[in-house]
Amino acid sequence: EFVMDCACEAFEKVAEATGDKVSIDAKALLQEKEIIRESVILLAFEKLVTARKDISASHVDAVLGLLEDMSGCASVNLPYGLRAQRTYDNLKIGFFGNRIEEMGEISLPALTDEETVEIAEMVLDGKINSEIVNRLNQIGVRAVGLSGKDAGLIKAKKKQ
Repeated sequence: EFVMDCACEAFEKVAEATGDKVSIDAKALLQEKEIIRESVILLAFEKLVTARKDISASHVDAVLGLLEDMSGCASVNLPYGLRAQRTYDNLKIGFFGNRIEEMGEISLPALTDEETVEIAEMVLDGKINSEIVNRLNQIGVRAVGLSGKDAGLIKAKKKQ
């Protein structure tokens, strides 16, 4: 609890949450102890996503790794469609562009082999589904993701 209290205090000093991004003064964050830096990054994630079950210590380490070399720019992709970008002294964590909107219409070719079907299912059910659910949850819509295979909700057959 003491660490979280210190992290919350540090977050107030070094970070600003606005909409779908958190901006962090990288130099100021580097002045904090490592455990506080880690906790500040976790707090930034909490400001952006309601459930951070897929965000692990390796993601926190990846974001903090952006601060090792402060020259130029660097970024890292994170779960839930988040990305951390460092531009010189400024670290931003947030949603940079809506990849779902950028994709436009999804057109699938005739799927003929099991491997292709499996890959399509992994992308649509895993990545796309979780991004849609996360976005809905962010704006206050309670949502869960289902696959058409779940409980046989959707059945399809090959077009003749």
